[in-house]
Amino acid sequence: MAAQTPSRPTRKPPSSTEAECPVLVLQGGGALGAYQAGVYSALSEAGIEPQWLAGISVGAINAAIIAGNRREDRVEKLKSFWDRVSGTLLGEPVMPGLEIRSLYAQASAASALAFGIPSFFTPRVPPPWLNPAGSPA
Repeated sequence: MAAQTPSRPTRKPPSSTEAECPVLVLQGGGALGAYQAGVYSALSEAGIEPQWLAGISVGAINAAIIAGNRREDRVEKLKSFWDRVSGTLLGEPVMPGLEIRSLYAQASAASALAFGIPSFFTPRVPPPWLNPAGSPA
């Protein structure tokens, strides 16, 4: 007589409606911010709306914009924010060429460090570590 293996109880897999709970997790890293806005736009266009949002650093900024706006306004609000904060501060170079574009990019970065980016941040001058002891924060 052949040995019988004990049968295991079978578990029914959860239905798709029970298991689906879209979650959007957005990491930090300023260069990823506009990319994340594009990802959310594509998800929204596909009819996928996250039920949960989590983010750190720039991801938290994007998560706040998404969570803080009506569903139909979210993509436009993200686009508007990233258009404001990621444009070149000095405009576009008037002469073509990689060297000119590189110089413009460096000057734009230096300008952002010195003066900030409108609607995003302004630097604290002098930096807090140079203030005398006991100064207000």
